[in-house]
Amino acid sequence: MFNNDECVNLYIDYLKAKNLSSRTIAKRKSTLKRYLFFVKRVDINKNQKREYLEYLLLTCKKNTVMSYVSDLRNFYDVLITFYDIKLENHFKEINMKTGFRNVEFFYKEEIEKIVLDMEQSKNVTMFQRFIFELLYDTGIRVTECSDIRINDIDLKDRVIRVRGKGGKERLVLYGKCLEPYLIDYLNFRLYLLKFNKQSHSYLMVDMRTAKKLSSNRIYSEISNVGKKLHISINPHKLRHSFATHLLQNGADIRTIQELLGHSSISSTKIYTHVQYKEKQKAIKKYLFR
Repeated sequence: MFNNDECVNLYIDYLKAKNLSSRTIAKRKSTLKRYLFFVKRVDINKNQKREYLEYLLLTCKKNTVMSYVSDLRNFYDVLITFYDIKLENHFKEINMKTGFRNVEFFYKEEIEKIVLDMEQSKNVTMFQRFIFELLYDTGIRVTECSDIRINDIDLKDRVIRVRGKGGKERLVLYGKCLEPYLIDYLNFRLYLLKFNKQSHSYLMVDMRTAKKLSSNRIYSEISNVGKKLHISINPHKLRHSFATHLLQNGADIRTIQELLGHSSISSTKIYTHVQYKEKQKAIKKYLFR
């Protein structure tokens, strides 16, 4: 199996033999450099392709993404067809007109307006405001939110342990904006448990029964905030906003990958883990509030 540099060189040789312009060759070489920096090796799987596309959709305009995909599709076609290298061309499966899922997110100014509108609204409850802050400040999924337990929370360092897909644990960090809402909620939660004679360690509880709050209910609470403010809000949109704002302000993609709990973006043997302090730095430096 050829290594990355060898594959790129073979492809560039092919382009030169086809008498493509130096500008076109330079553009495609740049595309490959960006791509291989992300995935680390030419031999990728479908999950890695999906994660790379999600990254592109968060950071580039749709037309730019389509151009990258076209270049990558051609790259694999040449290696497979012309050089008989045993690879899968996962980019061949993408429909250039309909194969892109629009990633919805709020601009920073929109988040600021939502926060202001929630403060001024008499219809948005403090519980709903807490859920909004929790999801946006951490970027966690609703299922992860529903499964948080009290002993997962470190108030001193503002850290929460969450359980992602496949039971994989990770640490997420939250900023100062969430802190007062979290503390107020924790106090009210104790009252609810006592009043309803409930005893469990789950963070998220139903406001009437004090039983564990399901992920569907968390989703509904956020959707209801949107209805009250006459805008479309859902937990996934907040998660994308969290990631987008970090990316737009220069946060490293691997840091964001770890914070979001995505599966590995590389199939290399050695995985570059993001250290706890690097996560802290990203939250403090790049999250705009």
